[in-house]
Amino acid sequence: MYVVKNLNLARDTFEIKIPQWNFSNASKNFLVGPSGCGKTSVVRALLGLELCPDLTWELDGENIFSKPMENRNLAAVFQDLELFPHMNAKENIQFPSQVKKRAEKTAVSQRYDLLIKFLNLESCLETKAPRLSGGERQRVALARALMSFPKFMILDEPFSALDESNKQQGFELLDEIHRLFQIGFLCVSHDVRFASDDSYFFKMEQGSILNPLNPLNKTQL
Repeated sequence: MYVVKNLNLARDTFEIKIPQWNFSNASKNFLVGPSGCGKTSVVRALLGLELCPDLTWELDGENIFSKPMENRNLAAVFQDLELFPHMNAKENIQFPSQVKKRAEKTAVSQRYDLLIKFLNLESCLETKAPRLSGGERQRVALARALMSFPKFMILDEPFSALDESNKQQGFELLDEIHRLFQIGFLCVSHDVRFASDDSYFFKMEQGSILNPLNPLNKTQL
């Protein structure tokens, strides 16, 4: 179980105040709420991209922030996906394994081959990032994140730019990723119609999580 404490941020129009927030490190978690309520700021704080001096994020009593960034076993997918425009799909996907070099070459090769087949990316590997379709960009971003061998993923509105059909496929991919790679995740979204019923949901409004210690099921939203 992850335990987040003292996630406090000041904003121009409101403050984010989360004294404590518990969520499972092994489950499918969604942070939901209207635009502008602070969801992205929460994600950025958890990823160390926002200054939040008193914030702690513990797993089994160990503060994740006490570890160097490269040893936190986290991967992130942002709303704009942030693919490297000068690289093709293959180079984007392989980038994390080339930078970190933590896993054995055999494991890296096996993970890459699995992801290409699993995410149906064979036909676009040589395509430069700006020329990929929206669905291809989303799948390449997921593959790149998984190439770092994370134990937990954080996703910030990863499917918001997709049409209804691709958006549904994106949520289905998250379910498959959770099952196949046994990775928990936290996904920020204002639209969870396609999220699976066995997910956990946390509602956010005006800088606060309304149910920080008691996740909701989909029927309670």
